[in-house]
Amino acid sequence: MPRGSANSKSCTMKLLEPKLPTVNLFKATRLKAWWPLVRRTESVDYVQAGKIEMELSALRGVEANENPVGKGRKPPQELPFPNRPDTSYSWFFNPWKAFRHVVCRYYKWKILICISCILLVFLVGSAIYAFPGYFVKRLLRA
Repeated sequence: MPRGSANSKSCTMKLLEPKLPTVNLFKATRLKAWWPLVRRTESVDYVQAGKIEMELSALRGVEANENPVGKGRKPPQELPFPNRPDTSYSWFFNPWKAFRHVVCRYYKWKILICISCILLVFLVGSAIYAFPGYFVKRLLRA
């Protein structure tokens, strides 16, 4: 099977190219990664329809019979309880927190660079605006 990616940002359709290395699940026995979901369009092209994070485990028959899985939060491979926040991220109830967690997380550096560029333009503009007056004062020694 194709090797998955470690995070969702690098999970693209390039992972499914036949030239890339593959993973033998019977040798690895356990695998956790992200894989792209693809669908065929009417023009017989494939497009990425989504991403999925999976954890696959290959067990021997004896091990599978001793420790059946699929019981949710019961052993042997229980799911951890979700880490849910105490407050909601609804735009209506808490707009600043939603803005901070949604927009600032992905665009923080772009926003800071834009604000820095705008401040630099204002600084240069005010220097150009004030320069002729100070130059005349310097010439007239006033």
